[in-house]
Amino acid sequence: MAFGVRSVIPNAPSGLRQSVARFSLAPPANLRTLSANVAIAAKYDLLGGFKGPLGVSITSVGAADQGSFAQSFRGGDLRFTADGTTIQDKAIQLQASFQGIHCFGNPGFGKSDSVYAIVVLYGIEQAALQTLNLPSDGSGGNPDHWDDLEQGQDRTEGQGSLVPVDAPTPPQPVHLSAKLMRCGATGECHSSDTKKAVIAACAGLGSVGGFPIGGLAGAGVGAAVGAAVGKAIADLFGLSDAEIGTWNRTFTTVEELLQLPPQNSLRRGPITFNVASDLITDGDASYSMHFNLHVLATTELQPPH
Repeated sequence: MAFGVRSVIPNAPSGLRQSVARFSLAPPANLRTLSANVAIAAKYDLLGGFKGPLGVSITSVGAADQGSFAQSFRGGDLRFTADGTTIQDKAIQLQASFQGIHCFGNPGFGKSDSVYAIVVLYGIEQAALQTLNLPSDGSGGNPDHWDDLEQGQDRTEGQGSLVPVDAPTPPQPVHLSAKLMRCGATGECHSSDTKKAVIAACAGLGSVGGFPIGGLAGAGVGAAVGAAVGKAIADLFGLSDAEIGTWNRTFTTVEELLQLPPQNSLRRGPITFNVASDLITDGDASYSMHFNLHVLATTELQPPH
């Protein structure tokens, strides 16, 4: 014998949700939980899953206030409300920007004082690679190198975001690399070739599967990214540009990002920042690069559906 809503309530609509609404019944807790899981999962997929602005989930769906259910993700919360809508009621973003470069000494005789950087920001949980040639990939339509960068100078050309401004990035463990290159002695710079080599070297890193990762595991991923960036131009024959050095830093947990000084709270001349590289040197001239990394809560929320 078939069993369904109509066998219990004659002339009822076939859907259990419709029956609950029509007869003013309180749905059983397990049905509300199931509905919340399905609705939140659908909204999450609609927003791009773990590759989208919410990133990976950090809790399961659970009961919240006022008869709602909620699930937390790196990039915010999704809530299934008592009236059956699904909303995002918290949004959190990772902001990262290049702020400037400082030169500590002039290069030796016959070496160019024109330099450029290939900067890599790798989101470990999303396997999201951002690669920029600075200063040209920064804001303002800059050339592909800092020309005549000499001892004591600070330069801010190329200052701008390291993440796409039109695609919010959720907080997550990240790896930051800066490969600093010196243009050839004749003044020619081959930054586009170097950038392509770095992208190719990082192409095989792959996805980690969309789950929280950090600690030793995050450090391992960061080390792999750093190694790939470091050896990227080893087989790039005919490149007249010379590597000054590569700096790497991995933030293995979100907590490390939250514990950074406030953005723009540190200063070197005109450059404000909260993260500075170690000295990048070829044993001759030395440089430091400066960045802002910041976790921002925002009120620009996704509409309900």
